[in-house]
Amino acid sequence: MATALQCLLEKGLRDCANEVAIRVGDRVVTFAELDEEVRRCAAGMLAKSIEPGDRVALMLPNRLETVIAILACYTVGAVAMPLNYRYLADEAEHAIILATPKLLLFHAERADVIHEVLKRVGPIQTFRLDDGNTHGTGTPPFAELLQFEPFSGPVHLDEQAPALLLFTSGTTALPKGVVHSHASTF
Repeated sequence: MATALQCLLEKGLRDCANEVAIRVGDRVVTFAELDEEVRRCAAGMLAKSIEPGDRVALMLPNRLETVIAILACYTVGAVAMPLNYRYLADEAEHAIILATPKLLLFHAERADVIHEVLKRVGPIQTFRLDDGNTHGTGTPPFAELLQFEPFSGPVHLDEQAPALLLFTSGTTALPKGVVHSHASTF
């Protein structure tokens, strides 16, 4: 059975599929368009062997693709792991070592930090969001995850399955990961 968190867009799809779900600058995204992008991203994650319980780290700014990626994680049962966009290499490395993500999505602005971390911790599947400029990274673009037929899921999960991994600020010690279930995140 799908969790309430996995069904987050259902009311919007049912009642107002062609109305605005998100407005980003001049771009307007309807509930139907958002749902399709989430399902395409979910299919892309599944194609990259992401399974329920796998962690997906995101070092992305606040933007549409971040929402799509997090909702796709919920859809396939992966644990969304947003990282502080301002993390330096040591902080990002600490979080990645603690959580061992199977997939890492990052903005090209943070490529130097991510590449430094990957030198230290070893390879992780990565995709970059680059606003059309590849920065010569050799890392596949985030858009590659959206090139699949929409996933018809969601993966069936228990409400207590992990959904979100957030890190404390680390003011008095190193940041700690705090896991939230589908029920507590909803």
